[in-house]
Amino acid sequence: MSRASGLASKMREFPFEDVTSAGIPLSQLVQGTCPLFVENFASILNAVGDAEVVMIGEATHGTEEFYHLRAEITKKLIEEKGFSFVAVEGDWPDVYRINRYVQLAQAEHEDANVVEALGDFQRFPTWNHIMVNFAEWLKDYNSRIEDYKKRVGVYGLDLYSMYTSAHEVIHYLDDIDPSAAKLARRSSLNHETLSRYGTLDQFKDEPHDYAAAVMLGISPSCENAVVQMLVDICRKGPEYLSSKGMVDGEQLFYAQENAVVVKDAEEYYRKAYAGGAVTWNLRDRHMHNTLKEILQHYNEKRGWPKPKAVVWAHNSHLGDARATSVSQMGEFNIGQLVRQTFGLNKCFNIGFSTYQGTVRAATKWGRPGEVMEINEARPESYEHLFHTAALRATQQEETKKKPQKDKSKAEGEGEEEMEMEEGEENEMDFAVVLRSNSSELLKESRLERAIGVQYVKDPRKEIHAHYFDAILPDQFDVVIHIDRTSALRPLD
Repeated sequence: MSRASGLASKMREFPFEDVTSAGIPLSQLVQGTCPLFVENFASILNAVGDAEVVMIGEATHGTEEFYHLRAEITKKLIEEKGFSFVAVEGDWPDVYRINRYVQLAQAEHEDANVVEALGDFQRFPTWNHIMVNFAEWLKDYNSRIEDYKKRVGVYGLDLYSMYTSAHEVIHYLDDIDPSAAKLARRSSLNHETLSRYGTLDQFKDEPHDYAAAVMLGISPSCENAVVQMLVDICRKGPEYLSSKGMVDGEQLFYAQENAVVVKDAEEYYRKAYAGGAVTWNLRDRHMHNTLKEILQHYNEKRGWPKPKAVVWAHNSHLGDARATSVSQMGEFNIGQLVRQTFGLNKCFNIGFSTYQGTVRAATKWGRPGEVMEINEARPESYEHLFHTAALRATQQEETKKKPQKDKSKAEGEGEEEMEMEEGEENEMDFAVVLRSNSSELLKESRLERAIGVQYVKDPRKEIHAHYFDAILPDQFDVVIHIDRTSALRPLD
């Protein structure tokens, strides 16, 4: 059993007192809040309050503990606060296959098990054992809900599936509107005949080649064609529903969102050579808009009066960009857009951090993930601050326990002493409730680390590749710090 699998059950209240860490009183960091959540996550549920969107991040794409705790918190949000769906940093068609599985929907090619349902997801970070367990749990949860529209779904927010999404649009139209399907797939080698998705198909092996071809004038842009395809499938939606019956509403929604993906992905790749914040903002705007469209679908088509969403993505997407140095480059992200759209009282933002350990990441773009050691966090970072503060608190707690341990040892209770020592590693892990409780010390700008698909381990390069300036209390509502983390286990 991995350390993460038992992490939630081992968490207990951390003995924060007026001890110093690098001259900083630890109590000033948290101002008396309970820094670690107990097994039922009561503290985090109370802090969430009436939020309709809860965003749960990750400091890396490849950390076991982050994925495990995120899944466990999400289960509680579904069970105890009635959340409607989970939206993840994954591609729409790939994740929708999981959605069909967990909602027990009858698909054309029904998956026999969760591993089959996860089969389409090939882009790193790939699915993992924690996602398998969560999907099985959610399927079991939904099996006790008779009304399909009240079941909890799982959806993808990302836009990298341009060709798969185009295929899914055509597949839907083949059955319901063959003439529209023919128009969508028609390809003209001399580009003189208008087609909707045909020109894109010539670059299906490498979408960036499409952008280069358009920029160099070798190939025409598909912008107008993919926009018109989206307009048509949305305009004809009522007609499609009347011909297939309202039971087809989910499939229409799936097809329409795939058409949105094609439109936004075409723009994303076409503008990729512009550099800067352009493509980042296009991607996060797309994910934010997709989130809003799923919420609207659950409200208008599935009858949820106040649908609620849990969002899983990297800290860099979910932490409010305005509190970080990336905003100076013109970047925004989902976290910022959600706060601006829903207001602070209707959304809640949970981030993660780690000081050291292992991570699954690639050494270079395009290479497979591998297990790598994470460098200890830099001294000027929030991660180092949390590590040092917790270490001092743990040392003081150990000093308090020492007389009792000496007495136990004298009485021949060595095994009990060993058990106590084994359980003490989690005293370095804690959560800080930042909303309305953070100290002035935490509001000082510090470095923060973010590890994505790639990890540049060389310390001389790591600071430029993975660190940025941030003001943590303005970025997140809660931060969970796991001092030593372990690499994520992917599916074989």
